Amino acid sequence: MHKFFLQLKRNSKVIFTLLVLSYAVYGVLYTLKDTRVLSEVWYLVNDRFTYQKLYQKNPHDNEIVIVRIDDKTLDAFWRSDIWVLAFDKGVHAQVIENIFEIYGASVVWSDIVYANPSILWEEDEKVLWDVLNTYHGQVVIATRSDKNPHPLCLYADISHWFSDISSQNRVRKFDIEDPYYDIIEVCPDSMGNNKGILSFWREVLWKYLQGLSPLRREEIEYKLRDFHSWDIKNHYIAYYHNWSHNIGTYWYTSYSFADIYNWESVTGQWEKIDLQDKIVLIWEVGTILHDRQFTPAMRNTLMPWVEIQANIIQTLKNGAMLQDFWAVNTFFTYIIFQSLLLISIFLFSFFTSFLILIIFIITLTLFWATLFTYNILFDIFFITGVLWVNYFIVFTYKYFITDARRRHLKKHFSLYVSPDLVDEISTTSSPEFLKWEEKELSIYFSDIENFTTLSESVWSQQIVAILNEYFHEMTIIIHNNFWTLDKYIGDAVMCFFNAPLDISEHSYYACKTALEQKQKLSDLNSLWKEKYSNWDEDIFIRIWIHTWNAIHGNIGSSLSRVNYTIIGDSVNLASRLESVWKKYGVSICVSWEVYEREKEVFYFRKLDSNVLLKWKKAPTSLYELICFWDDTEKKEKFYQIHNNYDLWLHAYDLWEYNTAIEYFSKNTEDTTSIYMLQRCKDILEWRIKLNQGIFMMDEK
Repeated sequence: MHKFFLQLKRNSKVIFTLLVLSYAVYGVLYTLKDTRVLSEVWYLVNDRFTYQKLYQKNPHDNEIVIVRIDDKTLDAFWRSDIWVLAFDKGVHAQVIENIFEIYGASVVWSDIVYANPSILWEEDEKVLWDVLNTYHGQVVIATRSDKNPHPLCLYADISHWFSDISSQNRVRKFDIEDPYYDIIEVCPDSMGNNKGILSFWREVLWKYLQGLSPLRREEIEYKLRDFHSWDIKNHYIAYYHNWSHNIGTYWYTSYSFADIYNWESVTGQWEKIDLQDKIVLIWEVGTILHDRQFTPAMRNTLMPWVEIQANIIQTLKNGAMLQDFWAVNTFFTYIIFQSLLLISIFLFSFFTSFLILIIFIITLTLFWATLFTYNILFDIFFITGVLWVNYFIVFTYKYFITDARRRHLKKHFSLYVSPDLVDEISTTSSPEFLKWEEKELSIYFSDIENFTTLSESVWSQQIVAILNEYFHEMTIIIHNNFWTLDKYIGDAVMCFFNAPLDISEHSYYACKTALEQKQKLSDLNSLWKEKYSNWDEDIFIRIWIHTWNAIHGNIGSSLSRVNYTIIGDSVNLASRLESVWKKYGVSICVSWEVYEREKEVFYFRKLDSNVLLKWKKAPTSLYELICFWDDTEKKEKFYQIHNNYDLWLHAYDLWEYNTAIEYFSKNTEDTTSIYMLQRCKDILEWRIKLNQGIFMMDEK
């Protein structure tokens, strides 16, 4: 967690910059969101997955029927398309009366503008007025937009409608608010007030409700109240099927105006006409004045205008409140969108993986599908577009700015830092790790025993091949243990752990590296003897490890070459352990500090106590790294060779040198015991002088 917050702190400037860029682009996209091109693309996606996959499967309840003024009607009354409105008002009066009296309809809505003067003058107007007045509570008629006072005032008390939704490229929405149209002062009511004309959709439904049962009426009224409870003007139209073949219309049953008028002359047909308790829409269908419009439900076919109106009424009646997500709750949707924007930038800043973008899009798609079950449309096209742009912004910024620096660091650090560390270093946005800093490190030295002598006795090309293979295999091991290479010095290697990045178990990885290299070298020795016929030597390496505070950072000339290295007293101590190693004859030598940190994980042998290295002020203890603590087989083998060495060393520490000589002389197979035996003899013979039991190494 600490590492995460540290990385967050380092990336804060990058995240802020990306947010500024993202919001700038978002502002541009939002401005372009409602342009025709982008909105049409969104509507194309919306239509495909909503209307064509959902609404075309929605059956309506067949409670809305269309009476069409069609070619058959024009032929029956000897009228042309131009004179379709010149029917006698008595003809319309007879049709409306038949619809109610013979067929028992509930409501009639007529799209014919009865305000046009009749060619038969007032006698004809009076016939229509009588019928409209008789069915006053069940009829809604059209009006005209030029506000002609004659004979509009004659029908001023009848419910009128006036609405225009034809400006849409494809009719998708209708306005739930009442479009209001003044009849001016020419038709004042009895109180002298001007008349007004309201939307027909609710007028039709309210009149229709009067003939329903109380339970059914309450159900529809509740749905209508729901529409008005939403603070939204525009609602989507739900389109419905009736799963049957309809003459003259597509999805709603329709009958010819002429058949309704001449119901007696249509032998047997009138009995098949079902208008009982229906909402009847009288409209022109198939004439020159017939309005048609493209809809999302019928993309390549013009739908009769009357069917669009029928779907609006059905939408209101069914309570199908399909709404834009952004219009449902402006504040709520704003918070959601801003959160999405912030989260996407935040995640893309840390993970440029394309998979994160795909997960976002899949999540949004599921969210969209869930909202749709609640009749809410989620603009997934715009949101996914913003996500794609965010991803592109982050990817571009990181590639040309952040990753440019990362590639530069990789180029310079990959030669002497573990690949895992290079990846971590290159992801940070701060160069602070390059500054000089003092911290606890584990310092690691290794070299090949008697390499100079060995190289003189072996064919040069062969020794080069062996060395290359040796360094290759050793480097693979230290690569896997989070090392930082300091330098190669001939056959010697110096590296350290816990810098430039923090590794809490640095001494563990140093010891693990030593044991793995020792085992690998044993395998290589066997391989080389098989591979090279004239090679019968065994290569041995000496490794020494010390853990203490040291200073790490770049050193050198900024104009030529800079080396990332460590300096300090602890580095000197680690380097001086090389001369110590030669005397004790062990493979892996570690300091007391390493032993204290890792004695629960690894098995060590204490080599010596109170040893003062040259130019050092304080004595130290030295230990040999044997194996992992749970490696029972190697521990038992060690016991057999180094029998009771710790007891012998204890006698030495108590200045009981004669006893120590007796003990050390019993183990002639152990180089360390032989060395300590000689030291005890030299002490007794005064060839070596101790200062309060402290032995001083003369070699550096």
